[in-house]
Amino acid sequence: MKLAVGDKYDSIIQKSDLISRDLSWVKFNERVLDQSKKVERGIFEKLKFLAITASNLDEFFMIRVGSLYNYLDYEKERVDYSGLREDPFKEKLMKDCQQFHLDQHNHFTKVVLPELHQEGISLCNVSKLTESEQEIVKQYFLKAIYPMLTPMSTTAIGLSPS
Repeated sequence: MKLAVGDKYDSIIQKSDLISRDLSWVKFNERVLDQSKKVERGIFEKLKFLAITASNLDEFFMIRVGSLYNYLDYEKERVDYSGLREDPFKEKLMKDCQQFHLDQHNHFTKVVLPELHQEGISLCNVSKLTESEQEIVKQYFLKAIYPMLTPMSTTAIGLSPS
């Protein structure tokens, strides 16, 4: 389901001499997602670009959107480089992010997951594994993944090396 192409704020944005760094960031992440959509790419390359877009989106919301909400929460005035005030800017940004996330999700579920399945790779919940398979996953985690986690993050999630 695509959101409406026209946007009530486009005319204001077009009149601005400056480019919004937040709105341009969404466009940048769309271009990264486009790399995952290239048919000639292998499945792991597609996953890599999808992972980049997911990481980018997480960081964007933690930093940039968090900053925007500071303005809104404390009723500070803010005019984005696009020419939009706080609330209209939030509406435009959230609409663009929602469309991006929908596009990202559709690509993953309709293209990447079926390609993974064709390669014999399935995603499953650990609870669906047998006891011996769960032990293999646990040992792999402890040997390959756990050593790469920072001490702060392992403490935060309640893990210890023993």
